[in-house]
Formats: sequence, structure tokens, C-alpha cells
Amino acid sequence: MLEPDSGVRRLCMAVADAPAGLLSAACRADEFARLSIVEPALGGPALAVALPGANEAELLRLLVGSLLRELAEAATAKSAALAALHVGIVRLSRTGFGGPAVARVLALACDPAMQAAADASGAPLAVALTDGLYSDLRMEGLPRQGWRPTVSAGAWLKPFNAPFADFRDHRSGTDDPSGVAIPCPSNPRDLGAGSARPPR
Repeated sequence: MLEPDSGVRRLCMAVADAPAGLLSAACRADEFARLSIVEPALGGPALAVALPGANEAELLRLLVGSLLRELAEAATAKSAALAALHVGIVRLSRTGFGGPAVARVLALACDPAMQAAADASGAPLAVALTDGLYSDLRMEGLPRQGWRPTVSAGAWLKPFNAPFADFRDHRSGTDDPSGVAIPCPSNPRDLGAGSARPPR
């Protein structure tokens, strides 16, 4: 058991602009048993925090598919749901989860630029990865197609209409055909956006 205020690196996910209870419903399956879900009491993003050592690439793939299924069943969303993910220090206290990673992922889910880009995509779901997590997952085979950098938010965004395949299928460099294709240079400098590695 963690002592109060101890810090451990964990994967965090926040989901905003989604039907109430969406994240909890999407994480009912056994493969999400390593996630703790916190639904907001008075609006705001829902939060999921993984146990230390979780397989981040696999969780992302499973979460995208499950969220899309729940959104299709709900069919009530007027805007795109935005799922933000980050890995960093999480602190557990008697009042719940906190620490810089939780603050970062909640802020990303509420970032106006990310929300506007998600809505403009026309897709039911958009996923935002912080710059560091995106770089790590690219090393694990995350296809780059459709991911667009938002330097002001220090993150990468991709709209999804369909789940994507196992990352291991793309380590040879083949791009994933799922999702919404957004023509995007591999280097954000080509967009005049500044550094390719904005601070987290």
C-alpha cells in the first residue's frame, strides 16, 4: 500500500466533453482492472489512473476501442469526446489522487485549443498525448499518421473514427489506416510551430 503523499509514476487519462459515466462504462471489462476511475461530482473531466508498471501502449489501444464503442451506443454527444493521456508522478492521499501528472492531464483535457481541434475534426473521439508520452509510444510502434502537434499545449492530437491495430503490427514503419487522416509533416518545425519537443 502507498503511504499518503508518496509519489509514483503512473499513466493518467482524463476524458472531457463526454456523456456522464462514459469512462466508467468503457472500463468495465477485465482488461481495465489495473485502472482506478474517478468520475467528477460536479462536471469536469473523468479521471483514470493506472497501477504502476501498466502497459501504456496496450492500454491506449484498448481504451480507444472501448471509448468508441460506448460513444456509438450513447449516440448523444454533441461534440467530440477528448481523452488526454500523460505519464508522470501521481500522489495518493486520503482524499484521492493528486500530484503533477494528475494536474497535467486534467489541464490538457480542458485545454481550449485541444477541445476546439477535437470538435473541428468531426470524429466522435479525439486523443491527446503529452509530448513525452507520444515520443515514448512512437518508439513502441505507435503509427504517426493523423497525429498533429499542438505546441502551445505540449501535446499531440489525433481524431478517431475507428480503433487501431496492435502497435506491434507497425514497428516496420507501416502507418495505421484507421482514424481520421490529417496531412501533417513529421517535424512540427515544418508547420512553423517552433520546437518539436515543447516543455511538458
